[in-house]
Amino acid sequence: MELNGKNGEYAEYILKKLYEHEGWISSDELLIAIHDKYDYDIGPEIVLHGLVDDSKLIIKDCEIYRLTREGDKAAKKGLRRYEKKKSFMEKTITMKQFLSVVAALVSIIGTLIGIVISILSSRG
Repeated sequence: MELNGKNGEYAEYILKKLYEHEGWISSDELLIAIHDKYDYDIGPEIVLHGLVDDSKLIIKDCEIYRLTREGDKAAKKGLRRYEKKKSFMEKTITMKQFLSVVAALVSIIGTLIGIVISILSSRG
């Protein structure tokens, strides 16, 4: 689920509401707050389920919603900043893995060139 535009607004509100209640809130209290703010629009509830099922920023324990460790970070920083940082970190890890492979290939090629030079110089 994309958390931008109106969905991003809903997600920010939900995370903020949990953060204001020290990371947990009863499902009834959260749903009442959502319905009061968004006039029974179904969008925020869909986003809430996405935050639980897809994003893993919120956990539902029986009748209580609570923030995960990542959900707490997102609530503190704001969802947009959290998503940007997460994306940056994923790209950094991918680049690091790519550079490790390139370094290994350069090392192998250097070793092979050294062996070839050694063989050619011993023949001459």
